[in-house]
Amino acid sequence: MSHAVRGAAGALLLLALAFAPLACGSEDPDAPKAGHGVIRGLHPERAAITLEHGPIEGLMSAMTMTFPLADPSLAAGLAVGDEVDFSVKEDGERIVVVEIHASATR
Repeated sequence: MSHAVRGAAGALLLLALAFAPLACGSEDPDAPKAGHGVIRGLHPERAAITLEHGPIEGLMSAMTMTFPLADPSLAAGLAVGDEVDFSVKEDGERIVVVEIHASATR
């Protein structure tokens, strides 16, 4: 292989590596993650909610778990048994509900 061809091949390799993260759709690790579930408990005294939920991609498998609410007013108008769509975000060592609303599939 000639010196010029090796140089061109090296340049193409560097270019491909530079754009690889864009092609892979690298996601912001701090972005909220979406979930769907059913409210199994409301805990206004602790600003928390218990959700039976399906898998949350990139975060956890399906389970029933109590989450803190980023803002206690997020639970306004919701009741135990409601089917909900929600978003959670890692906050230090906690996973916090940052958005929640009754599911449109009622």
